[in-house]
Amino acid sequence: MIIIFAIILSEKYVLLRGSNYGIDEEHSDKQKDMLGEYEYAMLCDLEGKKQYKINDKRVILGIRDYFIPYIVDGEGYIVFEEAYMEDWELEYLFEDGVKKEDFISDDYRESINIISINKFAEVVKNGYKVIPFKEIHKTELTSWTRYFGMDEENIFFRVKNFESKVQDIYSINKKTLKKRLVKSIKMNKDKEQHSYYSVWHDIKHMNIYERKIVEDNIKIIKELYNENINITLDNEREGLDGLVDEYVITSFWTEDSNGDNYKDYVKIKNTKAGNIDLYEGLSEIINDNVILFN
Repeated sequence: MIIIFAIILSEKYVLLRGSNYGIDEEHSDKQKDMLGEYEYAMLCDLEGKKQYKINDKRVILGIRDYFIPYIVDGEGYIVFEEAYMEDWELEYLFEDGVKKEDFISDDYRESINIISINKFAEVVKNGYKVIPFKEIHKTELTSWTRYFGMDEENIFFRVKNFESKVQDIYSINKKTLKKRLVKSIKMNKDKEQHSYYSVWHDIKHMNIYERKIVEDNIKIIKELYNENINITLDNEREGLDGLVDEYVITSFWTEDSNGDNYKDYVKIKNTKAGNIDLYEGLSEIINDNVILFN
């Protein structure tokens, strides 16, 4: 099986990632799969009409979500989030007492890195096994390091220390690469007091939502980074679908005591004006547009 993902870096370069792992036991090796030996990455030079194998395992295995091109003063750069598991997975392993020596490679790291597209292409074409990224920040098993967004001047990333339960938000100036602490947020402050507690990171809009259920199934949703949203849902059947600017979109369902006459509803609340619009049906949020289906 060959799985290919394409990341467009520029008009000239495209990065391809894939796996040749066979799911049948006869033709696959579990140990090789765990070491990532079935994974591969290639750099395609569209002008030169050539493909170059990428040898750096961090790129082959460490791109989960973010390998993002951007432009500074006319030159292309890449910000690379090196991560190998979800936020909650790494924190769970820490809480479970997993140590570095418990990993196959006796190591684990996450990092935020930057390199120019031209330099990246140059070293890949020359077969480098270790690409000389500019490492902005690195953590191991006691914290995670994750990309958090970008604006015209800065790149943002987030670091959560599992011991202190503090999540720090940093900015990196695109031109100078100067790192600055933007905000520190105490997480999981009263997690054990609730029947449900979760944190959701909305990278597109640079929001961090804390969701918890208190007594009588009342749901509280609070935005922790910008501190611009604090919602209480007192209907146990109501859930948050998303947020678009100042609008909060939730949905719920109703039925009679016999379980008949089932209906879906969408509620759209303007948090600034305070008014609420109610629609029967379902919704889908696409590119900050709310599509309603009846």
